[in-house]
Amino acid sequence: MFTSIHDSMRHNITLALRRWLTAACMCCLLTVGTATAAPVDDGIAAYLKGNHKQALAIWEPLAAQGNAEAQYWLGSIYFNGQGGMLQDYKAAMKWVRQAATQGHAGAQFVLGHMYAAGEGAEQDYQEAVKWFRLAAAQGHEAARKILRDPKMVEAAKSLDALSAQPE
Repeated sequence: MFTSIHDSMRHNITLALRRWLTAACMCCLLTVGTATAAPVDDGIAAYLKGNHKQALAIWEPLAAQGNAEAQYWLGSIYFNGQGGMLQDYKAAMKWVRQAATQGHAGAQFVLGHMYAAGEGAEQDYQEAVKWFRLAAAQGHEAARKILRDPKMVEAAKSLDALSAQPE
């Protein structure tokens, strides 16, 4: 019985997170112009045209050089299984984490989602809250919204209680 309820709750949370993630990605895509002044933008333009393999070829070397925007987009391709490759949460986690630690708000949101849903890492709501908070602090609206979810509020309380304990 408990397993069934737990699985149902996890499924519902995962669906909600995926909806928010999709909405957040679409917002990012809608704000991208058609100009391709930078190589990352060339990848975005290719992505928007549905040419995921070309986008992948553009972003991979940039990501390897430490470009946070390319790391974020490359992680998104791995997360969604695009560009002719299978979905790979481990690779997505690698690239998204690198961008997130550089302060990329979108990557911080995706990393929070991955922890909350247990995709690419053990499910960890406290770790998810940490990354959602970082994204929200930069004005990421979807991160602000998800932090109001009851499960995230509870995880935030636990995280704050741990942080308040003396070492």
